[in-house]
Amino acid sequence: SLKHIANELATSASFVARMLMQSETYFEPNWQHLPEVLLLDEIKTTNNADETMSFEMMDADTHEFIDLLPFRSIFKLQ
Repeated sequence: SLKHIANELATSASFVARMLMQSETYFEPNWQHLPEVLLLDEIKTTNNADETMSFEMMDADTHEFIDLLPFRSIFKLQ
């Protein structure tokens, strides 16, 4: 969780969320290939996102991060 990462790094959860959102400029997911099983979760983010919650995707086998979307609404995800 963001709180766990923040505690490990001795910083705030909002800072961790902000850094995750900023890192998307350095990260380009490969949308041509998706893993067989996805981990999907909603995480609380700062007010910079379209909503206060964001949507996170990870590979279930390797736990490799795939993407963090600044929204969680089903109509935007589709």
